[in-house]
Amino acid sequence: VLDPKLGLPGRCWNAVWYEPRRPHPTDRRTTLAAITRTGHTTVERAAAALADVRFGVDGLDGAALEAVVVILGPMRREAGDF
Repeated sequence: VLDPKLGLPGRCWNAVWYEPRRPHPTDRRTTLAAITRTGHTTVERAAAALADVRFGVDGLDGAALEAVVVILGPMRREAGDF
């Protein structure tokens, strides 16, 4: 399968965005995965583009939007989103 933007086979495309998976050091049932710097930059750009068009919050009034920020803000900060 080719990525339409990069013209790369799926495996090569994944190598651009994802680090190789590794086994968890203490839990053999788990696999650890991470994204590359390129993948991280792409996620940041996509998130900014979604925010620019108010994706998912366009129908909310000010009070409802504030409630979403109050509820999700601490979780996003804890996860390192901002």
